[in-house]
Amino acid sequence: MTPQELLAEGFEHADTHSVGVPYSVWSVDLEVEEDRELRLLEETVLRLIRAGVRERTQIGELMGLAEDIILSSALRDLLTKNAITFGDVGASFDINPLGLEMLTKATSREARSHRDVKVCHDPYLDKLQWFEGDDEVWVSVNELGQLHPLPAPAPLSEASLEARHRELQRLVEIDGMPSDAPLERGQIRPKRELVRVTAIRHAFWYCRVELEVWCDRQSGDRQLRVVRDGGEQTEISEAVMDLLAEGQDILPASKSASKSTPQVRDGRSPSGR
Repeated sequence: MTPQELLAEGFEHADTHSVGVPYSVWSVDLEVEEDRELRLLEETVLRLIRAGVRERTQIGELMGLAEDIILSSALRDLLTKNAITFGDVGASFDINPLGLEMLTKATSREARSHRDVKVCHDPYLDKLQWFEGDDEVWVSVNELGQLHPLPAPAPLSEASLEARHRELQRLVEIDGMPSDAPLERGQIRPKRELVRVTAIRHAFWYCRVELEVWCDRQSGDRQLRVVRDGGEQTEISEAVMDLLAEGQDILPASKSASKSTPQVRDGRSPSGR
């Protein structure tokens, strides 16, 4: 609810506290396959095989790389990717449908490992996002100091995190990898496919927000607003109100000791849930 709506319903702004919203932060290793431009060497080898130059010695002679280790490496890589396959006779090769597709699109797939990537789970919205780690916003358990932490739920298990493969794939597609440089105008992210997720370790981090307390002097009801960067985090506000109605420790002890649990009307907390 907006301050104007609260005032219209008879609430008054009583106090504002700095609190920490708990996020479960996982360090994960990601195995990703992504498109890249087809290298000239790869393109030349594929074109020669498609044109009928199938033997290793012929390919090397035409390219001036008869005994070159670079050609051997390129052939081995194309075999691994199933772009080409061994032919029926001697050291010869055939091009596969994937190799033809690589020529048509002028792209190849490359496997990359991203180590110690930070992913955080929002316990109130139940969604995953890359961990920003902004020192002005985020604090660790050991750095809470006077910042009052909101209740921390049980973290996702390793198996639960790794099972949310589709959600992590969407992060990779839409937001890119955390290590990516910002896109320039007209630039398109490479197509990526998340192959494997391995959860390594977990810790709680707290996002600093403002918790506004609004009171109805006549009924004794309270309404809480979670605000970040000037805007209300509506879904978190509603979740926090439900926790307060359940008797959870939401407000700092010095401010909440004299307050009673908000009244519940028609089976709902004042948040309407």
